[in-house]
Amino acid sequence: MPDPLHDFVDRHRPGQIVTGTVASRHDFGVFVHLDGEPPERPAGFIRIPDLSWAVVPVAGIVEVGQRITGQVVVADPDRRQVVVSLKALQPAPDVH
Repeated sequence: MPDPLHDFVDRHRPGQIVTGTVASRHDFGVFVHLDGEPPERPAGFIRIPDLSWAVVPVAGIVEVGQRITGQVVVADPDRRQVVVSLKALQPAPDVH
């Protein structure tokens, strides 16, 4: 039987740019409804270290309902998850 979420995740590759809407925030990361995904559950996930170069609470970076653009780090069809990085699209801080 076809699994639309598995197929959706399988179409993604590391380095690909994706957009979506923040579904929920947690101490361990952020779940994101990626554009075009089946409505079952959020396929996108942003790990805390992939949110920002700055060390700030999750609430200081994204809000539920906020639109985001990120880069795919890992697409795991078996886990039905696309790991996304916001930090990958931000310039690295200038450290002197």
